[in-house]
Amino acid sequence: MKALSRYVILGAIVVLIFWGGRYLFPPSPASETAQLHCVFNALQQGHSVPIPNSKDRPREVDFKAGLTGKYLQDGTELWHASGTATYEGGAQRLEGAVFLLPTNKVRGLHLYRARYPNETKDLRIATLNENGILDWDEKAAFIYYEGATNKLSNRYDYRCDVKNG
Repeated sequence: MKALSRYVILGAIVVLIFWGGRYLFPPSPASETAQLHCVFNALQQGHSVPIPNSKDRPREVDFKAGLTGKYLQDGTELWHASGTATYEGGAQRLEGAVFLLPTNKVRGLHLYRARYPNETKDLRIATLNENGILDWDEKAAFIYYEGATNKLSNRYDYRCDVKNG
């Protein structure tokens, strides 16, 4: 009986050290990762975004990215996205912010070409309000090119899947 109590005490000490360490040194949220896949579809035939210096007007944009650097605030998760947007007529590497609800539903996003200086052919995808400012929109986003005079001209419905891990 005396030997059994020693093992119980030793086990309790190990558990206490483990949970104490987790409390004092929580895992870094930045080490969490996820995968994002979004498909953007033009709402109407004439409302797809024209590619600069081209006659192409992609009706669909496919974006696949890795998500890193999770940050939680007021019930919304902010992630950094880095991936590739492909569409009829081209492909571009995009980076930016993706805002998720706890259910992994995309609440908003702002994606842009990650290089400097920016050029007029650089694609941007964002959820914007009626004033052209970043805002939540779980159903539609605007796709435009750097320096566009009217960012709100090309509205696309979107759907996204997020896989943690």
